[in-house]
Amino acid sequence: MLVKNQLLEEIVAQLATTKITDDILIKEFKKNGRAVTQVESFHGILGEMHMQLALQEICAPYEKRVQSNPIPSGASTESYRFRRNSYGNLAVFRKKNGQQHGEFDELLQVDGLPVVFESKLHRTPDHPSVSLSSISAPYGKFYLGRYEAMFPQKINHLLDQIQQYFHQQACGYVLIVYPSQLPSPHPVQQEFLRNGGILVPFPKDWQEHRKETQELFKRMRTE
Repeated sequence: MLVKNQLLEEIVAQLATTKITDDILIKEFKKNGRAVTQVESFHGILGEMHMQLALQEICAPYEKRVQSNPIPSGASTESYRFRRNSYGNLAVFRKKNGQQHGEFDELLQVDGLPVVFESKLHRTPDHPSVSLSSISAPYGKFYLGRYEAMFPQKINHLLDQIQQYFHQQACGYVLIVYPSQLPSPHPVQQEFLRNGGILVPFPKDWQEHRKETQELFKRMRTE
């Protein structure tokens, strides 16, 4: 069961309406040393960066109530080692074999509650033929898009290292999706919400975000 608190609900309410300008996105993109290779990958990167910058802006007034780097790079637990990658995301590696176990788009501690934020803004809308009947199948084979991130097994896999580090089971889990995807009656999404997961609408829907991505991609290639 995932957990929410009042401050987290205040933050996600603001996250749904906070917009980051194109100039700020480009500046941050260049500062992180990212390379523009293809528009498809740029699409996801922009969504992730928008979320991270919006959270920085929203959380600034809360001072000590929100910790933006609750697991420092280099920290470890009995099973995992944490390290910031070149783009600033927190990656997790298994100690026993050195293989990467996962990576967080954003991790905050909100009034003492560890909260994972994941941006799920894919370059195309989700495939409509996802069903619970294949929930035990390998991830990615039968499921596409945001639904995969809502599976209990996937969430447990992602949160295990967080729970181990903080020595607690309580965690929050937030997914940023397109506004048109919020009213989905799909059982995977409904179960995710019943279990305490949070869905936040991105300030722009798919078509608008796609158009922005293409325009910024061209701009980045010429500047």
